[in-house]
Amino acid sequence: MKHMRVHLDARAHVPRLAQLTQKTNQFNLTTRRYTEQDLVAFIDQANLYGLFDKQASFMVNLGDYGVVDQVKQFPQGVYSGGRYNRTVPATKENEEWYQNYVKTQKHKPTNWSWENAVAAEFIVEALKKTNGDTNGKKMADAIKGMTLKTQF
Repeated sequence: MKHMRVHLDARAHVPRLAQLTQKTNQFNLTTRRYTEQDLVAFIDQANLYGLFDKQASFMVNLGDYGVVDQVKQFPQGVYSGGRYNRTVPATKENEEWYQNYVKTQKHKPTNWSWENAVAAEFIVEALKKTNGDTNGKKMADAIKGMTLKTQF
C-alpha cells in the first residue's frame, strides 16, 4: 500500500486542541483538561511505548506541517489526507510556490494555503473574463466549467 505521510502544524492546531479540552463539550465529555505541552507529550510517549504500532488510523484534516516539527516523530500508522505536501506533485512549480510561500508568510503552508491560492486563481481568471465586473452572477457564469493548470 502506498501512502503519503503529511505533517500537522503544531503552532496552528495544538493551542486550539488544548483549548477544546479545557471545557466540556462535544470534543471533551470528560473532566480531563490538557495543556499544549500535555498533547505534544502524549504523542511523544505514545510513540515511545508503541501505542500506534498495531493500528492504522486515517484522519482527514490531520496533516498540516508543524506538529511533527514539534513532536519530532509522527506516530507510525497514522495517516492523513487532504493536506498540502510540497512534494505532491513533485514539480518545479510546486516547489517554487512552496519556497515563495515560506519566504513571504514566514511559516509552512497549510491545506488552506493552497486551496485559497487556487481559489484566487479562479477569481482572477473570472475577473479577466468579465472585464473586471464583480457581479456575482457574471463571476459565477465565468467560473462555471473553468479549468486551470495550477502548480498543484
